[in-house]
Amino acid sequence: MSLIFKRYFHEKSYRHGCGFDKENKLEKIIASFLTDTAGSSEKSFFEYLEEQLLILDRRDSTDWSLDTSHWGCDLVGEIVHIYFLFDENNEDYMTEIELTKFRKILRLWIDFYHQPIKGEVSQTIDFS
Repeated sequence: MSLIFKRYFHEKSYRHGCGFDKENKLEKIIASFLTDTAGSSEKSFFEYLEEQLLILDRRDSTDWSLDTSHWGCDLVGEIVHIYFLFDENNEDYMTEIELTKFRKILRLWIDFYHQPIKGEVSQTIDFS
């Protein structure tokens, strides 16, 4: 499975997006989660993601969760459960991923955001 990170020019500034090669539920939900800035600036959103990743890395909390405006993530053991906040019981809008893969995806997404801007670019990451 893979995700495609993109930087593109839109309305006088560069923005970041996430897509997927082959549509499956896991990739679609993660791509949607990674780009759900909750109406805040990209800078604020990525700062929030970095804070949450630090908490996960340090294991500061056994009751960790991460919410955007539409998606929720809960840690249960070594599994991250991702679900749509407005329809939490709908299995079409929920998935789970191993914590190690989730952390890898977050780290790569944050690192992609911090890359020096040298025009539009895309990067495919594999998280199989």
